[in-house]
Amino acid sequence: MEKTRIIGPPGTGKTEYCINLIKDLIENGGYKLKDIAVFSFTKAAEVNVRKRAMEKLKVKEDQLDFFRTIHSYAMEKTNIKHTMIVQSPYREFLQEYNDPKHLWVQEKVNDGDESSQENLYLNIIDKATLKYGSTIEDTLRFYDEMSLHSDKTKRKNLIHVFETFEKWRKAPGQRRYTFSDVIYEFLKDKVTFDDIKVVIMDEAQDADPLNWKFFDRIEQNVEKSFIIGDPNQAIYEFKGAVPDLFLKREVDVEKEMPKSYRLPKTLHTFSNLFIEKEKLKKVSFTEKDGEDNGVLKVLESPIESYTCIDALERRQEEVFIISRVHSQNKIFQDYLFQNNIPWLKASNKRKLDGSYFEPIVSDKIKFLIQTLDSLTMGDAVIGKEIIKIFKAMHATAGGVFTGLKKNKLIGDKSP
Repeated sequence: MEKTRIIGPPGTGKTEYCINLIKDLIENGGYKLKDIAVFSFTKAAEVNVRKRAMEKLKVKEDQLDFFRTIHSYAMEKTNIKHTMIVQSPYREFLQEYNDPKHLWVQEKVNDGDESSQENLYLNIIDKATLKYGSTIEDTLRFYDEMSLHSDKTKRKNLIHVFETFEKWRKAPGQRRYTFSDVIYEFLKDKVTFDDIKVVIMDEAQDADPLNWKFFDRIEQNVEKSFIIGDPNQAIYEFKGAVPDLFLKREVDVEKEMPKSYRLPKTLHTFSNLFIEKEKLKKVSFTEKDGEDNGVLKVLESPIESYTCIDALERRQEEVFIISRVHSQNKIFQDYLFQNNIPWLKASNKRKLDGSYFEPIVSDKIKFLIQTLDSLTMGDAVIGKEIIKIFKAMHATAGGVFTGLKKNKLIGDKSP
């Protein structure tokens, strides 16, 4: 069996490479489409690969049976229906056991995530399940690795929470499966495999140890395997992903994709600067061809940042602000709010228009927009609202309200 790893920074065409690879395997490698499986971690990634495959390979969607997410394939093989899976098991568990008398309910962990409600014990159980297994021994092993084993109270609480959680999700007549359970069921010997000859894992840097166990089980029965990704684009480490497992995996061939088709020179320079500063794995790649009118500026202090924002706002320039920590972004956010400068906030959820940004404006601007809209519709505006408009617009005595006496702006009626 031949194993290949493909590493490509942002915009180097990893998905395009994946589809062209499949095309080449069919046209020149003697394989059929039904021999090839492409596994993704998210539904969005699966949909993207399917769409590109239909366009490039000129096939219909029902011909792409093995272009799946890991969990959907495992569910099919284990006969676990989607309705049997609890989408947010820890959240539902806490809703039933959220007794303030139990101190373990209140104990949080800073590096937790929303899925485990940032609860220390549920976070440990979750991470242990992904890394080692779903038994109490696996959980305590992970607990010991965190150097918490000397705290007997925490160990006792962890055992109690684990046992309570197990009884809750395995209660007779209402068995609750988690997504991790699906993979563990898939790993059992009773599962029968399809005749897959080539397996491809997309965005492999986001795989956690349990995902890799799934891949191992598939890979041992195929003729060729490909893992595609970029360790510097790992975004699911907070959920247990281990980018190093992608890099350290034994392969026969490694290919780097050096040409970016997305990043202009400015962003390419920024990427290399960030990679070097964070001591990440550097892959040599070149920026997108063509003009680049952007400017990259490294700001060393909040004062420099404010000055830069003010200058760009006066010129009505577009600016993208990125900080190393959330607290620094919060400073920018507060400054924009205080100065009534509208901006777009990056979000992890795709909007209806396909973007990942949502407009953020201060309450003053919101009120100004809403009230002026009311005025154009002929609605009456009371004196207090005019005062708010006055303040939101930074109007002065010699500005838009010249001639109005102050006492006429106070009260419940329009002047």
